[in-house]
Amino acid sequence: MLLHEIFHAMESTRGVRSCRGIGFGYDTYTEFTAITATNVYCSHFHRPIRDNHHGFERRVDPALLSPFQTDPRRVAEFAWLTQWRASLPDVFDAIAALPVSYARYNPCRDSRPRILGANGGGPAQAAPRRLDR
Repeated sequence: MLLHEIFHAMESTRGVRSCRGIGFGYDTYTEFTAITATNVYCSHFHRPIRDNHHGFERRVDPALLSPFQTDPRRVAEFAWLTQWRASLPDVFDAIAALPVSYARYNPCRDSRPRILGANGGGPAQAAPRRLDR
């Protein structure tokens, strides 16, 4: 809980805290970022991963979830991750740099190549998915 609240304090002191309402049980954009950062930490210690601001149950193993899927929630989460990278690139990139051996669940790491694009610039378009995989 302390890491979650410290994340809120960090966003406030940097002037990027957003109380804009969002869906999927996160309540606000700032809750999404704090929960996601805390989930990466919890993943390292094999603690439960929060599904949103109101619960801990995941319908699917979080390591199998991809922000590139066409599921409306994953599409929204990718947009929020892109916004997070734009507003706090140093924090986002530090979390994204954590290896899989540290935290299996890390949407910052898993979405970073797509957010930066192939040349390190803007967001890249998702590659078409092969149906035989």
